[in-house]
Amino acid sequence: MRKLLMLMVAFALVCGVASASSLFIVCSNPGAVSVNGANTFASTPLFCPQFSTLPAGDSLYSVTIKIEDSFNQANPFATSNSFTFTYTSIDADLHLANGALPNTCVTSGVGASTTCVDTITGSGGTLIALGEFYQLGNVITSNLAAYIGGGTFQVGMVAGAPGASGGSVLGTGDIAATAFVTYTYLPNAVGSPEPMTMMLVGGGLLGLGLLVSKRRKKA
Repeated sequence: MRKLLMLMVAFALVCGVASASSLFIVCSNPGAVSVNGANTFASTPLFCPQFSTLPAGDSLYSVTIKIEDSFNQANPFATSNSFTFTYTSIDADLHLANGALPNTCVTSGVGASTTCVDTITGSGGTLIALGEFYQLGNVITSNLAAYIGGGTFQVGMVAGAPGASGGSVLGTGDIAATAFVTYTYLPNAVGSPEPMTMMLVGGGLLGLGLLVSKRRKKA
């Protein structure tokens, strides 16, 4: 009986977590894209909008930043095309543990930093176009007030350039860095019961009923 009750509580907790909602936003940063035909762009800030539509009474639970570094319509006659994206002044709430060169923009490694480098190299089937999508640092769960409002927050600065092995694009090609933000928020606990509350109460009542029924049978 004790095992059954534990399973019921675990199931209720899972249902409660599932009631959280998320908002995914593609951050618009025209400066983080090279002009057509260019294989570089100067250091430019990456901004994302704050969460301005948080429903009344709901609470922000976490903020996740992801990045896509990419190139498009690269030189089709090269053996490979390589481009480096250098990030500096990264949001202090992102605890970035850098890995080994040439790709230090990872979530595991040694030490912490507000800078990192991501080098992407295309060859064969990815010679002409390639995008690398990754999470930048940790999931933010503190200082969340800084991400709520009607303005923007700065993810960091980014610059793009050819990698050590070289990279070029056609006249209609470009290289780009794109930021994405996901806001995860929890529903208002005031008012009508949430699914988690209902599941916990229902599970407790069901477990109590089973326990009473078992004792009656023994009697």
